[in-house]
Amino acid sequence: MGSRGNAAPGDPASGPALTAFRNREQELQQLLHGVTTLGGHCFWLVVAPPQLGKSWLLDQVSAELTQGRDGRPWRVRLVDLRVLPSDVRSDTTKLLAHMFPAVDPQSAPPTGAREITKMISGDKQPYACLLDGADLLDRGAADALRKQLSQVHQRLQASGHPAARLAVVVAGRRNEEWLPVSPAPRLNQLPLTRFGAEVISQALRDLAAQMDRSFSPREMEVHAEFVHRFTEGLPALVVECLQWVRREDSWADIADLDSTTSFDRIARPYVENRLLSTESLMPEGGRDLGDIRDVLSHALRVLTPYRVLTQSHLAHYWAADAALHQAVSAGGWSPPDLWEALNRTALLARPHDEPWTAIHPPIRRLLFRHFHPAAADRAAAHREAATYVEQWMESPRGKESGVGVVERLWHEASALVLERPAELTAVLSATADRMRERLRPSSFYVAGELRDYVATRISRDEELQEVLGVESGLANRLIAIISSPAGGSDA
Repeated sequence: MGSRGNAAPGDPASGPALTAFRNREQELQQLLHGVTTLGGHCFWLVVAPPQLGKSWLLDQVSAELTQGRDGRPWRVRLVDLRVLPSDVRSDTTKLLAHMFPAVDPQSAPPTGAREITKMISGDKQPYACLLDGADLLDRGAADALRKQLSQVHQRLQASGHPAARLAVVVAGRRNEEWLPVSPAPRLNQLPLTRFGAEVISQALRDLAAQMDRSFSPREMEVHAEFVHRFTEGLPALVVECLQWVRREDSWADIADLDSTTSFDRIARPYVENRLLSTESLMPEGGRDLGDIRDVLSHALRVLTPYRVLTQSHLAHYWAADAALHQAVSAGGWSPPDLWEALNRTALLARPHDEPWTAIHPPIRRLLFRHFHPAAADRAAAHREAATYVEQWMESPRGKESGVGVVERLWHEASALVLERPAELTAVLSATADRMRERLRPSSFYVAGELRDYVATRISRDEELQEVLGVESGLANRLIAIISSPAGGSDA
């Protein structure tokens, strides 16, 4: 029960005329295999920023389990926290009553766990509980719910009924509330990524067939590259773009998607109404949401050029950017207040295993174009960021100084591609040679190890590779420069 239809990921209203996207098959099969395999992962956390298809995926899981893809139909309960009153979300027993109909909302929590176990054991049928909008639960409510679900899981294991199983799939925009190792079983994280160009190509081929249009494989590949670059592979924006093509028969205009006019017409409403909505920036709600949204938008304007974010970055712009300083001060905030609010938004990369903060890369790139629509503005933002990163590198040692080197190269490369692409190789090579001297060994990294770390980081940096791709072999050249010992020695 609880299915919301079969729409394209990220846009439940897209309708049957648009193809269902196909690149969630891997995530879907991974999750279903874990849930239905004896001894597999039975508790899952699907985590992604807004509009990447979490709800769509839960609907597919619900349909597959209900139909009994493993040979045994599951009893499935799908609960969307976004439509439940706040008092239900804060009361574990009431929430369990929505997830398991056997629970009396007025019972004490331990009684609820016993009732749930008896219900599943009595049915001798596996039970799946799918929880959407899980970021609406605060840490205390999430902890309390996990304890109850853990008790049910342990009771079912002790019941001796092999068919009596409980699977839990939680979907949300953040993962912090669900990360603790205990109680067992720990939630296995399944992050959703953006769509690749090949998926968009397939969607365009399907749409062309619906519209009775014919294109060569190379023409369709070019179309897909334009759409992928324009949408950053964000599912809901891909849908918007496909609807534009279908509505206005805009196949001949796809090559113009790089224009500011196309961005303003198709992407800007998506950014303003979805990514920068109060629901996205303040998922926990609260008071004065409009004012807080404005402050967070100001902060994102100055921070979206950066892939690595620390409180030092925010403090720098607090002092240097008059508009941000005024907006934050008018709200009675301090930089630490703003930093805490930024880390509660739904736009960050999760899971993220580094000590710094990062905006989800496709969203960051889209926001960057939103806040800096002209190429000259984007180049200026990267130059300013490159200057700040070099200043920021005066203190860090070891791995952090290595991260600074890569970010410095990326900012400069991005600015050069926009302004002076012919100078990319010469200028970036000189910068790499100079930045190698800025690497600061630590007690964990001697000089040679630190250079190897930076070289490896460059080789794995897909976003940097894409920028450098206009100059064949430049990435290898930079790696060679960074890897060579300064002065011929590591002493």
